[in-house]
Amino acid sequence: MDRRIIEFIAALRNSGARVSLAESSDAFQAIDQMGIQDRETFRITLRSTLVKNNSDLVEFDRLFPLFFQSGAPPPMVNPSMDLSPDEAQKIADALRQFTKNLRDMLEKLLQGEPLSQEELSRLDQMLNMDDVNDLRYQNWMARQMEKGSSVRRSPKSSARADEYASANGYE
Repeated sequence: MDRRIIEFIAALRNSGARVSLAESSDAFQAIDQMGIQDRETFRITLRSTLVKNNSDLVEFDRLFPLFFQSGAPPPMVNPSMDLSPDEAQKIADALRQFTKNLRDMLEKLLQGEPLSQEELSRLDQMLNMDDVNDLRYQNWMARQMEKGSSVRRSPKSSARADEYASANGYE
């Protein structure tokens, strides 16, 4: 059941809901207290711990029955399947750099050294996804989600989206 809940949280995130690690942890703690025997109590427990914006309720209500009915949850899409080897390498390099930067800052904190204002700003940028409200990011995410679903855009809307992405530095 834990795996299914984790997949559900990932699907919520992929649909645009902002679910933090703390909220995910809160959901598991609440489920430990409330149990899973009563489906409606279980649903309300997850909803109250994972959804913080009314706009995310629709996605929660759409996804919940897909994951917590009989049978397996819908398959998760592996976004790296559509990446070129060069793109996959760039992402791997960026993740290594992210991990190194984060580790360096944590080691500094563990040694009792304060972070500079610049380091705090960089850490904030690394950990918070402020760009989720950026239209370019939303368009990219929509394309990724379309690739994994049966919904396809018309050729005209695809051309417009691709033109916008190219004009703004996204490929």
